Amino acid sequence: MDEAEEELEAALRDLTDAGQRARCVHPAARLAEMRVMQGRFDEAEELLRGFEDDPTVTEAAVTLWLARGEPLSAAGLLGERLDVVGRESLLAAPLLTRLVEAHLAAGSLDDARVAAAELERIAEVAERDRVVASALLARRRIAATEGAPEAESLIREALNGYAALWLRLDTAGARLELTRVLVRPDPDAAAEVARRAFSELESLGALREADEAAALIRELGGKVRPGPRAAGLLTRREIEVLRLLGEGLTNVEIGKRLFISPKTVEHHVARIYRKLDVHSRSQAATYAARYLGGE
Repeated sequence: MDEAEEELEAALRDLTDAGQRARCVHPAARLAEMRVMQGRFDEAEELLRGFEDDPTVTEAAVTLWLARGEPLSAAGLLGERLDVVGRESLLAAPLLTRLVEAHLAAGSLDDARVAAAELERIAEVAERDRVVASALLARRRIAATEGAPEAESLIREALNGYAALWLRLDTAGARLELTRVLVRPDPDAAAEVARRAFSELESLGALREADEAAALIRELGGKVRPGPRAAGLLTRREIEVLRLLGEGLTNVEIGKRLFISPKTVEHHVARIYRKLDVHSRSQAATYAARYLGGE
């Protein structure tokens, strides 16, 4: 993810400098989704500012709304986009997937059923593996809300579908869903699935979801390894530099903020990398967001 993140940042800078629009999904949208995964909501919102009418940022904006606990805003945005693309189009499939999620988060079960049925019709016609897996996941979410017994089998089908397509984040997310289903009937199995989900999500940089998995593990009586103790090896100045790295500042900007030279900042950054065993600014920023955010 680190390389992808750095490439997106570079692409966003190039587009901004050239005053051009993206030909496909805007880099700002991809980067904003990463920021939400890292729990950096304000940065995600800033990245999306000015692109409100760009259809390629819809999913990123929805991800942000849902993460902030505002499902009605997410549902409204998705409804607007669906009115444009048509609710029977293949382009509607990812939007309907998120719409089911938004309606359930808002407690609108009937609306979620309608969106899920529309998604299933698209899956039947298109016969695309990812759409089929998404339709299964939507059905599982509704079944779990209703307390239906088939919820576990549906989520396992969806999980296997995502895994077969090598969609790592979708697979890890489905595994987290499976954990929630297994908590009551089979807590031992739930704990094992949660541990795997936690490992996968953390390795992908999806810190918000990883925290959810960690909370489930603790709820089930398990232990989650604590955050790296390496922070205790950092000097006070290195912690200050790390915090500013987490805000996305450059060495020059950090130097100005701390009244030190960029060269001195560079030395601090090199020592931070070594002590934390990270290899890029994005990895250091992820560490800062996870372990220093509340200090």
